[in-house]
Amino acid sequence: MQRLIASLALLLALAASGAALDRAHYRELQSKAAGFYKQKNWPGLKQTLLEIGRELPAVTPRQMLTMASVEMHLGNKAEALKWMQRYAATGLTYDVASDDDLAPLARDPAFNTVANRLDGNSKPIEKAELVCSLPIADLMPEDLTFQSSSKTFYMSSVQHHSLYGVTPPKPGTKECVAVEVPLPADAKRWPTLAVSWDEQRKALWMSTSAMRGVSGFPQEDEGKAALLAVDPKSGKVIRRLELATDSPSVLGDMSIGKDGTVYITDSVSGGVYRIATGDLGQARLEKIAD
Repeated sequence: MQRLIASLALLLALAASGAALDRAHYRELQSKAAGFYKQKNWPGLKQTLLEIGRELPAVTPRQMLTMASVEMHLGNKAEALKWMQRYAATGLTYDVASDDDLAPLARDPAFNTVANRLDGNSKPIEKAELVCSLPIADLMPEDLTFQSSSKTFYMSSVQHHSLYGVTPPKPGTKECVAVEVPLPADAKRWPTLAVSWDEQRKALWMSTSAMRGVSGFPQEDEGKAALLAVDPKSGKVIRRLELATDSPSVLGDMSIGKDGTVYITDSVSGGVYRIATGDLGQARLEKIAD
């Protein structure tokens, strides 16, 4: 029962953060769900959770577990099994036997296939092989991207506030070849984090943030962050976008869509930012989610 309470609370929190969910509507659903749970009105709770689920962009693993628990309270073991099958298909694992709501399901022979898959999900996948080591001991690498035209990986370094072009080792050696991108001093003022190759604009995007707990930059800069587009050959900064916020920020993770849209997250103050496709000279950081 305690796990169901925690699952319900988290599911409602996820719904509250969903961009598609109206705040007033959410508060109404939250109140209904809490009331149904207190009354142990499982049919009402089920319908409310399904309504919340329709407001979310996709069914979350947490919602699958919550729905399985509610179906067990309703005596719908077959429906609970379907939810657990969907959960197992995500690749996650879960100790069903220790969950008071789901433990009876774990003892059902029909659950064996799901149990085997959950158990398999917990086993490590060991398919990686070492290609080469990095020649710089204190590099503190953070992120990696690949430029297919030059067959070069570009790697960011927190320690050196820089980017490195990395290519496979020369014959007979075990170390990759790492060549620093000649960035100007201002681009190396703060630690470098995310890096992504923009095939549309033929530019290398890198995030740089004056993170608390990391030395090597003026203390008055702490909390500042920027996103730079650079020429990987010359190191020239083509475009610099400062994050305009009064709160400390760290631009930590970045991805570029197939259409060339750049997405980056602020892992301290929260939020997702976007740079739409188009000319670099017109590029703007636009916040699309809190």
